[in-house]
Amino acid sequence: LRTGLDLHGAGVERLESISRMLHAPKEIELLLTTYLQEEPRTSLREGAVIADGMDTELDECRTLLANADGVLRAMELQERASTGIATLRIEYNRNTGYCIEVTNSQVDKVPPHYLRKQTLKSMERFTTAALRDFENRALTAGERAIKREKFLYDELLQKLQSYVSWLMSMSQALSQLDVLFCFARQSSQWNYVRPQFVAAPQIGLEDARHPVVERHIKAFVSNSVALGQTNRTYIITGPNMGGKSTFMRQTALIALMSYMGCFVPAKSATVGPMDAICTRIGASDDVSSGRSTFMVEMQEASSIVKSATPRTLAILDEIGRGTSSLEGSALAQSVLERLHTSNRAMVMFATHYREVAFALEKVPNMALLRADTEESPGSIVFNHCMVEGVADSSYGIHVAMMAGLPDDVVARAHALVEAQRATLSIDPTSTPWQMLATLDLSDYSPKELWAHIEQLQSKQ
Repeated sequence: LRTGLDLHGAGVERLESISRMLHAPKEIELLLTTYLQEEPRTSLREGAVIADGMDTELDECRTLLANADGVLRAMELQERASTGIATLRIEYNRNTGYCIEVTNSQVDKVPPHYLRKQTLKSMERFTTAALRDFENRALTAGERAIKREKFLYDELLQKLQSYVSWLMSMSQALSQLDVLFCFARQSSQWNYVRPQFVAAPQIGLEDARHPVVERHIKAFVSNSVALGQTNRTYIITGPNMGGKSTFMRQTALIALMSYMGCFVPAKSATVGPMDAICTRIGASDDVSSGRSTFMVEMQEASSIVKSATPRTLAILDEIGRGTSSLEGSALAQSVLERLHTSNRAMVMFATHYREVAFALEKVPNMALLRADTEESPGSIVFNHCMVEGVADSSYGIHVAMMAGLPDDVVARAHALVEAQRATLSIDPTSTPWQMLATLDLSDYSPKELWAHIEQLQSKQ
């Protein structure tokens, strides 16, 4: 990355380059303004692409579509004046189409060129060549207008063939201008800042925000990031709904936005060289290929482990949750150790396996973060703030209650957890090691696990 770049000068130079590409020959401007509406529709089938006044036949079709009744009334007044029949009317009938209606008392005034169409009890219906012509034009006006617009549009394309290179340059310039305008508008509206680029691989964010989530909640909680220098890896624990995924994803989005050339949602941002942003997020399967959710997860993890470098930002949101707790936590720890020690990537690793965090808490250049919560009688408040340390619980039952799980199911789950924590279910035929292997370590704090071990020792 180049340092000391005059961003203001570079920005002006880019805009001047775009401006030059938008200055096309006058012939192009004349063709486009002559043939096209100022704001044409995107599909010829919808019409309103060719400009009004460009073609007589098209204008006539549009007049009939927009004012057929007005044209008919003018024709009716003309026929009344020429025949002297004051009560003459021109009407449309579903069975006979357009016709001239004359009452029986005025039939003797009908001119010879009127052709009788239908006889009724109190009136006669006639037509004329002019009325038949109008009927044909009125009923087919929509179809003829579309065909005419397509013909004229094809004609325009043929005339523009010699200017294709200019048009390509103009479209590229307009697309760049559109992107830059979008960046500028969003940056101004949402108080984004210009990221600073440095030579060493890192990402440092002060009070970073998620560019999408912050627009949909009243008070977004910002968090800071410092990866790549003192710490290369964050192990993030905490409850569901605590903000872990948002924290990681906003970091990846800010890194991507920086390299796109956009300002970013943070108080300040420092970004070093990156060769990739690798993610292992969400749960999905590929049953058509015979791949389970866990298989997909492992294949994604494998791809990251094989490709990550010190310039890679790796975002891993849960590893090993699709198998037993013992195997899952072992896989999570081994993947994390490899990324941190061998790949030396910049890693954000969220997990509910607290034992992984405890096992690696003293590893150099690795930091432990947790989603902060406030617990009060009968409720939990998720602060969505990342602080140092390891979470003491995942609060899964509380999140299930928030999701609307019936009260009796929630109460039963609480009772089962308390019963398991109060005492181990001891099988007289099991050894202490077998009983210890049945524990889900992610459900206990170190103090609770120590109590269980003491309980097992007392059974010997």
